[in-house]
Amino acid sequence: TASTASTASTASTASTASTGNMSISKSARRTQLVLFGDSLTQAGFSVGGWAGHLANHYQRSADVILRGYSGYNTRWALFLLPDLFPRDQGASAPDLVTIFLGANDAVMPDMGEQSRQHVPLEEYVRNLKTIITSIRQMDATNPPHVLLITPPPVDVPHWVEFASANYGLPLDTKSRCNEHTGQYAKAVIQVGAETSTPVVNLYDHFLQLPNWESYFCDGLHMHPPGNEVVFQAVQKAISVHFPSIKAWTDNGLPMDYPNHNDVDHENPANSFPPLSDGL
Repeated sequence: TASTASTASTASTASTASTGNMSISKSARRTQLVLFGDSLTQAGFSVGGWAGHLANHYQRSADVILRGYSGYNTRWALFLLPDLFPRDQGASAPDLVTIFLGANDAVMPDMGEQSRQHVPLEEYVRNLKTIITSIRQMDATNPPHVLLITPPPVDVPHWVEFASANYGLPLDTKSRCNEHTGQYAKAVIQVGAETSTPVVNLYDHFLQLPNWESYFCDGLHMHPPGNEVVFQAVQKAISVHFPSIKAWTDNGLPMDYPNHNDVDHENPANSFPPLSDGL
């Protein structure tokens, strides 16, 4: 199935085996980070993508799982919840889920076919809360951490030029408005406060950068430097709000199995937990 939980072992904590005088940590399951969102997440593993940076940051200590759906809004995302985040998964639930939705919800209304992705602000708020609740219900005893990410700003002139050249939209199209997107970013912050969920405010973060428009390749999606901004903001938020799942490079999670320098090359069995029966 598409469930992120089905790929994991049912065990969620590290077990310790003793070999002679040596205690060896063996991960029963790596920490799992699930990235849920629209095209800004789907393209996260592209060259220079923010998800790729995150996976590299967590190499050998956590699995970064991408669940991005280009063009989706929160209304459509609700239909994915039973498959992606089924209830009562216990220890096989992911450790952290990022929710990066809203860029498409914020499309302007009342513009015919151009508005097909639009979701009213009040519904957007309800949908985000439903998604958060669904994720936390995966494990009632130890709910997954959730990190909200606001939609970034939109460089409207650049987007209009791109949409006209690639989608045949008129140059005077008003399908996106940066100020309107800002309202959806504020709504994410509101939802975070009401649900005790940390928020990465990409909208304000980008606007504070000199020449912020230069970080976007088409006015809506980020160039590699823009993806670097997203990665740094997400990685910092994880370290601050969820220190138990910081990467080993941040003195957090341990690496899987011994470092190669610690392996007894003359008798490797001394460096590892006993093999399972039959191996």
